[in-house]
Amino acid sequence: MDHQGQFRRAALALGVPDDEISSFIRHLRLSIRLSSGSDGVPVGQFGGLPRLPLDEDWPSDQPGPLPFIFSVDCAALPRVDGFGLPAVGSLLFFMDHENDYLASATGEQRYARVVFVPEGTDTSVVEPPDSEFVG
Repeated sequence: MDHQGQFRRAALALGVPDDEISSFIRHLRLSIRLSSGSDGVPVGQFGGLPRLPLDEDWPSDQPGPLPFIFSVDCAALPRVDGFGLPAVGSLLFFMDHENDYLASATGEQRYARVVFVPEGTDTSVVEPPDSEFVG
């Protein structure tokens, strides 16, 4: 679906000048909302245990494991031109929300990780190294 094209056509129909539309579109960012309760096919998982590649360690912020937040099956998402998602495989998101929020002021990024698992990779469900921390 071409959201920027739809926006441009609607704005033109309302008489907004094309150069203003182009300027505004440069600042638009696509957002995909993940939620439960839809009648569609699930494209991911909130919480639980991730399926990590067999040779992949649980992501850590040194000193401890990062909590697993959610995963997304990229092949199940609608394709959007210019968004840059891998076509096949899964993205696994790990984050220590509290420490990441506090570190964001300094630009530090050690409290969040995204792991890409290409389709066809041998994986297994993995328990966190320290489940009391990740709990």
